[in-house]
Amino acid sequence: EKWSQFMKLRDDVNRALEVARNEKVIGKSLEAHITLSNSSEFDTVDFLSKFNDLNQLFIVSKVDVVDELTECTEYELVKVKVDHAEGEKCQRCWNYSDQLGSVNGLDHLCPRCQSVVATLG
Repeated sequence: EKWSQFMKLRDDVNRALEVARNEKVIGKSLEAHITLSNSSEFDTVDFLSKFNDLNQLFIVSKVDVVDELTECTEYELVKVKVDHAEGEKCQRCWNYSDQLGSVNGLDHLCPRCQSVVATLG
């Protein structure tokens, strides 16, 4: 049930990403920074607190979940605001980050990829 509800919410987010893509705010979804909040029909904030790694689940670079959101689009399960993610693109995973670094001779890696590459040695 939890995942079924999540997929419905993700469909709403994907609609917002498509609008942002058509308006040239983003190109690919990994260029997106999304901010999510409660819709008038659903407690999105509480529901999303049950999940980890929201950016990976939504396939975007950054996700913020806030109590109140203005200047957004409201769908059945969520209010969504889409902005272009800040920072530069990680050369390994293509997520945008403002904390790029180098590990083992590889440059322009996000913190997550830095830890993976360091572990691989």
